[in-house]
Amino acid sequence: MKPILIIAPHRRVEQIARKVVEDYSDVDVVMGLLDRAIEISKNAEKQGVEIIISRGGTANIIKKTVSSIPVVEIPVSPYDLLNAVNSAKK
Repeated sequence: MKPILIIAPHRRVEQIARKVVEDYSDVDVVMGLLDRAIEISKNAEKQGVEIIISRGGTANIIKKTVSSIPVVEIPVSPYDLLNAVNSAKK
């Protein structure tokens, strides 16, 4: 596994992350929400990942699960909240 791991909590974040890291050979992107993220982060710890990037509740759970790896949290923006409200209305 590469030294930097992005654990995307849903498909949209995964798609964006994959586009962003196209030019970086040292970053992996995987999809994993909550419980799945715990499993992925524990495995990443065993494989020597140096840093994990995620967001929201998934990032918080990872921080509590794997204390040996720094977790960088992708902030949730007001735009994200607006999208969630619009999706909920539909």
